[in-house]
Amino acid sequence: MRRSLKAALAASLLAAIASAPAQAQQKPDEVLALRKGVFQVIKSSFGPMAGFADGKVQLDAARIAVLGARLSAVAPMAGEVFPAGSEKVEGSKAKPEIWSKPDDFKAKMTAFQTAAAKLADAAKAGNLDGVKAAVPDVGKACKACHDDFKEK
Repeated sequence: MRRSLKAALAASLLAAIASAPAQAQQKPDEVLALRKGVFQVIKSSFGPMAGFADGKVQLDAARIAVLGARLSAVAPMAGEVFPAGSEKVEGSKAKPEIWSKPDDFKAKMTAFQTAAAKLADAAKAGNLDGVKAAVPDVGKACKACHDDFKEK
């Protein structure tokens, strides 16, 4: 439970930082650090669930519920960590198409958020078969965005 509380506090802190109106005025290294942090939380939340769905990781329903809730809470932040003016942040793997094709980027972010919410709902309900069924949709949403908007 202690770990869950820490994760919830970290997600809340990230949410507060990501939604701050002065985000576009952040220093480039702060933008990059936030971006990497958000995606690390996504990776550390989704990765174990993907492993569970593949039968490679053992997780109980309570842990899956925590991971699903964290993923769903952080998913909306994924699109918010690419503010205008951060197109050329040094060290970023973001492609310029994020800013030149904002409608496509937003659509892919929405698809990811929708898939993450569906996965979180199944996890919260303790529906392990539903979790296994929802994992591929989250993976496809991640891949679609990475294919178009992330440098390899």
